[in-house]
Formats: sequence, structure tokens, C-alpha cells
Amino acid sequence: MQTTRLLRLLDAELLDAEEDIRDLELTLSRRFASMEITPYVYQENSAVLEWELHGLARVRSVLHAVQPSEYAETTDLVAAIHEMLRDQVDHHGMPGAVESIVRRRLTRLLPLVAEGCE
Repeated sequence: MQTTRLLRLLDAELLDAEEDIRDLELTLSRRFASMEITPYVYQENSAVLEWELHGLARVRSVLHAVQPSEYAETTDLVAAIHEMLRDQVDHHGMPGAVESIVRRRLTRLLPLVAEGCE
């Protein structure tokens, strides 16, 4: 039960992270339109943000394939998520910032998941 709850909450958190990145893209676009940043800076930053969005979408896709029933404890699931993140960064070229985003959100959720089952 805790593992299912953790995966659902993490998915919602990652959707929220995607929205945060989209907000950054909007801010970046406004700054470019008002000539606060150069075209080069705009294009570079925009490319990084898009790559991070792609990385978060990829993580969400991988997480959707996880069967929570395969993990008896949330600690086992967390370890598997960390391993998957490392694999995505190391072998699939995902931006390291995505790993940081997911790890921070996951760490923040763990007490909530444990609290809900007491």
C-alpha cells in the first residue's frame, strides 16, 4: 500500500516539477522579448529546460511501468528508483538536474507516506 501511494505522490510531484519548468520557460521568453537576455542565452537556456522536461517525462514513463507489489518496503522501492535515476543519467544522457529534482521530491514525500500508514 505504501509503495503504491509513494509512486502516485511522486508522479504528482513530477508533474508539478514539469509545470515549474514551464513557468521558467515563460519567464525566459518574457525576458528575451523585453531584450533583457541575448538570443544566445535564450536559446541555450531554452534547450536546457526542454531537455529537463524530456528527462522528467522519461522518468515518469519508467515509473509508470514499476509494479509497486514487487516491493515489500518503501525503502526497497526508493533504492530501485535511485538506481533507475542513476541509469538514466549515466547511460541515457538525461540531465543531472532531473536526478536532483526527483531525489529531492522523493525525500520530501517519504515522511508523508510513512505518516499516512500509522
